[in-house]
Amino acid sequence: MTFKRIYILSTGRTGTNFLAQVLNDNIDDFNIGHQQIGSRAINIFANLPFENDIYLYFLYKLFNFFNRGVPPKSTIDPLLSVALYKLIKFNKIKTNIKIVHLVRSPEDFVTSFLNWKDQSWKRKYILHFLLPFWNPVPLFHGVFFKKWVLMTKFENFCWIWTFKNTMFDDLQCLQKENYHFLKIEDLIQSQNKKDYLKNLLKFCGVKPPKKLKLNTDIKVNKSKGNKFPKYKDWSDSCRFLLSEYCKDLKIKYGYK
Repeated sequence: MTFKRIYILSTGRTGTNFLAQVLNDNIDDFNIGHQQIGSRAINIFANLPFENDIYLYFLYKLFNFFNRGVPPKSTIDPLLSVALYKLIKFNKIKTNIKIVHLVRSPEDFVTSFLNWKDQSWKRKYILHFLLPFWNPVPLFHGVFFKKWVLMTKFENFCWIWTFKNTMFDDLQCLQKENYHFLKIEDLIQSQNKKDYLKNLLKFCGVKPPKKLKLNTDIKVNKSKGNKFPKYKDWSDSCRFLLSEYCKDLKIKYGYK
């Protein structure tokens, strides 16, 4: 079976491992890739605030350098999402692609990211502290210096959720029939979860099997510990900040 390139773009902490397993279980000879060698370097380079032709050329070449293909045939790796967005937007990848925009509610995304970040010293003190371009930097995207300096990690992740999803939204206009929006909750919590899976498989160009494999007992994000509480236990200030950054997009995506 011949597939178009399928790029599943997300903010991370959206259930990409779960979705990868679901797709591999329901599509024969389809091994969609998650994190591989080179993903971290591509992620950091993609978060640099540039969009000129020379920069995009080297971004494109990074996929080759790390033997990822130009770019990979299909991927669900969230660390490649910003890079692929830039390459698609500026016509460095022109044909034969399909884009799935995967979203998770901002409350669950922020909670999961904060808990996941604190699981190891490398994530807490290096990736999210010493490496400024591990995530997009608000200072280079319209946030004033004083506000950026005072942003907490919580506030930063609220901003990241809106910033990245707004970027991926742009591709809906560019790709039209090759763009598919999916909330991870629809595959896990909805009574019509199998219908959502069937629609996803059809979008990928695959005839859904008679017996769908959808194991919703799998935990979407395997984070150890829960130092940062779930939304119901958030402080009023945290609720206010999340609303300030994410409200408009939450409404657009149908989150209450």
